[in-house]
Amino acid sequence: MDNNAVVTSSIIEDAFLISCLVIALQNVEPAITRNPESDIFLDDCQDSIGTMLLKRLLATAGMIRNIVFERYPPEARDDEWRMLAERKVGLLLKDGRDDEELTFREACNKILHHRSYAFPASVQIVGLALQDCAQFSGTQQEREWHAFLNLHQFASAAYFCADIESRV
Repeated sequence: MDNNAVVTSSIIEDAFLISCLVIALQNVEPAITRNPESDIFLDDCQDSIGTMLLKRLLATAGMIRNIVFERYPPEARDDEWRMLAERKVGLLLKDGRDDEELTFREACNKILHHRSYAFPASVQIVGLALQDCAQFSGTQQEREWHAFLNLHQFASAAYFCADIESRV
């Protein structure tokens, strides 16, 4: 990434934080059940963790899109860049049509342009462990879309994207 150590470090840290926040959110509900006297505090924790997760996703998607995908046009990218951009990180439903793979590059765009967000994803999709997924929804040219993003897969792709220059 043009040897920008600060950006690389930030993306790597965000990738780790995204996965950690997902794990934390998955454990709040059982904690509330075990500790009913702390339910108000734990509810606030759940809300705060959800907000932190969304902020990290927005920051990471923005850095990756603006620094990686915008700076390097497709013809300038080698096979590793292309494979990373096309890496499957979820499913995309467009206007009621059949679902299609959600690529890492498209996931960055959907995160940045969403109108609504839910974690965990609220719709049952075959082949996805929804406890690891967020649902982003929006419209593009008056057509509705729903992106179901596996957050661990997204974080892994972000990590490798940030670290790609040190491995090439």
